[in-house]
Amino acid sequence: MHEQSRFAVMWREALVFVSGGGIAVGALLWRWSVPDAAVARAPRVRHAAVQIPPVPDYSAHPMVDPTERASGPRRIVSTSPQLTEICCALGLLDRLVGRSSFCNYPPEVKRVTSVGALIDLNVEQCARLKAELILISGQSDLIRERLDSVGLKYVSLPDRSLEDIYIAIEQLGRLVDRPRTAAGLVNRIQQDLARLGRYRAERPKRVLMVTGKMTTPPRAPWVAGPGSYLDGLLALAGHRNAVADLRHAYGAVSLEHVVSVEPEAILEFWPGHEVTQEDQNQAYMAWSMIGRLSAVESGQLYLIPGQVHLVPGPRVAHTLREVMLALSD
Repeated sequence: MHEQSRFAVMWREALVFVSGGGIAVGALLWRWSVPDAAVARAPRVRHAAVQIPPVPDYSAHPMVDPTERASGPRRIVSTSPQLTEICCALGLLDRLVGRSSFCNYPPEVKRVTSVGALIDLNVEQCARLKAELILISGQSDLIRERLDSVGLKYVSLPDRSLEDIYIAIEQLGRLVDRPRTAAGLVNRIQQDLARLGRYRAERPKRVLMVTGKMTTPPRAPWVAGPGSYLDGLLALAGHRNAVADLRHAYGAVSLEHVVSVEPEAILEFWPGHEVTQEDQNQAYMAWSMIGRLSAVESGQLYLIPGQVHLVPGPRVAHTLREVMLALSD
């Protein structure tokens, strides 16, 4: 029996054995049965066959047009990490009076008052901050409803595709009377992406991009599909999206579909600053349960930590670089 299939059978048998309520024991039995070879082939954080130079961090080190330094509203509330980073990249960190609880970069932004996020958005706090500009990201229906309920005005900026990043920067630049700064930022980001394009892969791979950790036991993963900024970056890296048939920019796909599309590589993007050996082992085990996947068998399963990669903002070139590094072998 093939090694991957044997793992799956062992897992099912363990669960049947403890069906009376000892599911945790079943998990332990399965882990004890994993041979050393499985752990040895655990996914890597990065495997680079080429040296790719680093790129600038515009969120932490903004470049503001000298003629626009005094421009813009004095009190801004941002309800998403993407928009908070764009504000900072436009030199507006000192104008932020409110942020979502998920906004944590650049580090200085943590000193800004948190107004919660999504269903726990504190609209009363938003009102008390007397913001001149409240920003929301994309189709944030929950946030829209909360703000509408108390009559607070806001501006929504796009957040799906790679092009949306440029549009959001330029629109926000006009809103805060810093159009030159915004145009310069877009130009620098595009130049960074173009420079990274020199390291474009010569042989395309079919890549599955997962925004989160695969669970144990496995459940339908949430993936990046056509129209997402991750899909745009993957194309710049010279690879193809394994779920090009997905009808939405993001969505869940069944485990059966994952097997059927036969990804040659799998990228897991998830928050956190580092990946431990235990994280790597667990990821390999979880993906091994799904079935026979060439990406897992060949060691093309990569964990890419860091909230930056889940934020379609000014540091998008950092994500392209990490994708290229992971898939460069």
